[in-house]
Amino acid sequence: MEQVLKAFTIGFLLRSLFAGVFFVIAYQVSANGTMSVVTFDSSALFGVVLPVSLFSGVTIYGLHRAVIYPIFEYILSTSWVRDYRERCPLISDNAINILRRIWDMGAKKGKEAQQRYHKITSWADNTHLQYVSGLCIAGGSVVGLCMTQSGNHEVYWPLASLAIGFMISGFVSDWRLRRLIEKL
Repeated sequence: MEQVLKAFTIGFLLRSLFAGVFFVIAYQVSANGTMSVVTFDSSALFGVVLPVSLFSGVTIYGLHRAVIYPIFEYILSTSWVRDYRERCPLISDNAINILRRIWDMGAKKGKEAQQRYHKITSWADNTHLQYVSGLCIAGGSVVGLCMTQSGNHEVYWPLASLAIGFMISGFVSDWRLRRLIEKL
């Protein structure tokens, strides 16, 4: 049990909470319309919204890492995608060298590799935050539509655009990170 609790760092919980808030907002909009967010009862914030946000963020993160991302990872690791990434890197070799120098300057002598690992891990965490935020919007919308009979049943384009934007920015960040790792 102690090992499980160590896996839930403050950073992970905050990222999950951030993404999960989008789940709750998307649910509210899908189930009750856009005005339900504006007229939201703030007394439910700590009793309902934060726990549901945290639970949904952690759950969707787990599903993302266990089911969805392995498919992305497989595709992004194929030889033809790596060849395409070589032709369309989205990050220049010069930018990679600058990042390497900046990261190494912040490290103690002989700890440069450890510093790079830390920075790459942080980058990956933020990439997955983007993916999970987009998935939370989609998940909250689907649950809101399925759980209520009086649901809005129409696409709320600002939220849909935000979800698409999160997924695209996650993909671009992932693409750049993989290129950086290949060049380090």
